Amino acid sequence: MQNKPSILIVDDDVNLLELLSQILLVHDFSADKALNGAIAFNMVQAKHYDLVISDIRMPVMTGTELLDHIRNYQKDKEKKSKVFLMTAYTSAEILESAETLGADGFFDKPFDINCFLEKIRE
Repeated sequence: MQNKPSILIVDDDVNLLELLSQILLVHDFSADKALNGAIAFNMVQAKHYDLVISDIRMPVMTGTELLDHIRNYQKDKEKKSKVFLMTAYTSAEILESAETLGADGFFDKPFDINCFLEKIRE
């Protein structure tokens, strides 16, 4: 039996966090949750995630700061997490910053759940 892909969802919106977690569990993914980037980074240091999906605008540590921390922490590691960022406040500057830091994907909020699932299955 193959292991379920492990995903960490990071968002300060508790309702969205719970919704995405439940959707991923139903679609046979392992899903952990964090309410901000600092908590998420501690979790990434303790466990390998195949994918981290993080909101950008959050208190304590933003999604782009989290992405930067993950890339620096994993730079010499054999297994690296893919990181997708999501925001309701898309701008060219945000997209450029995310791309420069090495984001693997991007979601605009709100997003279509079927498109979301299709993209993470890739």
